[in-house]
Amino acid sequence: SPALEAVEYHEEDYSGVFHQPSVYRGNPTPELDEHWRKLWDYGGFNVPYDKLYLLNRSTETTWQRTPEEFGGGAAAMLWGFHQLHCLDMVRQATYRDFYEREYNSTPIAFDGPEYLVRMHLDHCIELLRIHMMCHVDVTPYLVKEDETAPIGIRAEFSSHHKCRNYDKVQKWVVDNTAI
Repeated sequence: SPALEAVEYHEEDYSGVFHQPSVYRGNPTPELDEHWRKLWDYGGFNVPYDKLYLLNRSTETTWQRTPEEFGGGAAAMLWGFHQLHCLDMVRQATYRDFYEREYNSTPIAFDGPEYLVRMHLDHCIELLRIHMMCHVDVTPYLVKEDETAPIGIRAEFSSHHKCRNYDKVQKWVVDNTAI
């Protein structure tokens, strides 16, 4: 991927607390929806035709092209941003009644015939499943004894991870947007 040049790693401790505050959690608000949109809603970038083989893609296919001033190659977007779009859509689906009740509307992804909305959701769920199985996280989480828990134990979902710096990748996409 051309974006590999932006990849940097850092160590991070996930907080697995069930009620951990986050700008990405809770009932939908315009602010929360905007935080989610800013995670994934970016344009595409140029992949030179002579580099398509690196993606196991053929120059024989008629790919959408970027404008000549951006290289005139194949238009591409990052899978990670599509995955975040999909997760956002699943999130919105879990609050669909809330959107209808509170805003008298639903997110744009839910406009159109119900069978197409369902197909889009199923597409997203399937791609997220495939990705998670392909990149299965082997980080262990521990279980601690807790006599206050209903079954006497509690999973400890807080854990240590090595992560890509999302902001750097996001900046690379913004800096290289061609469509």
